[in-house]
Amino acid sequence: MEDNNMNCIKQEQIDEHKKEIIDLLRSTKREGIDTVIEELEEDGFFTAPASSAHHSNYPGGLAQHSLNVLQMAERIGVALLGGAGYNEIQNSVIITTLLHDTGKVGDFEKEFYVPNMVQDGRPTKANPVQKYKQSDKKPWKRNPELTNVPHGIRSAVIIERYFELTEDEEYAIMYHDGLYEPSNVAVIKGHETPLLMILHWADFWASHVIEGGENTEERED
Repeated sequence: MEDNNMNCIKQEQIDEHKKEIIDLLRSTKREGIDTVIEELEEDGFFTAPASSAHHSNYPGGLAQHSLNVLQMAERIGVALLGGAGYNEIQNSVIITTLLHDTGKVGDFEKEFYVPNMVQDGRPTKANPVQKYKQSDKKPWKRNPELTNVPHGIRSAVIIERYFELTEDEEYAIMYHDGLYEPSNVAVIKGHETPLLMILHWADFWASHVIEGGENTEERED
């Protein structure tokens, strides 16, 4: 996986990431995984941004971020559990890292991120109509038409329409933002699981260090 300190990726990279994610998900040999893959493609997962203004906030950024999280989770898992211990949870790591942000594709036929349009200059007598452009600083914003459900919860709900997660996988995906999501505090504080912690730390490292984002887990919008 290449360095991600960039503001866009080429179509061939998007295609490569798509193939890699599909191959990895299929490697788990879990029943129903092909249905999940079909839904990811239909919902625009492989071309969606990963955030509004911070890490990987460009088309294809979500898939690229997900692969980065998997890479970090593998390193963390092997370091903490050893090779044999990591092998026992490898399939769960693949599934949770690659699908943890599925909610960022949107839901109920509504996109999660929509272009953040800002004023482009000021109207003049010669051109009295206000013009708008997509913001350079914050190119995307959370779709105001979607209910305010944390994207971790939304991700698990979407996945389980088509695929059966284990209890541990569901928990890890739902609460992967850890204590950075205020609504998680009452649920997970003192009740973190190894899979949840691996996913959270991997997500944090990928978004803050590899992708150079700031405050990326404070809120998804």
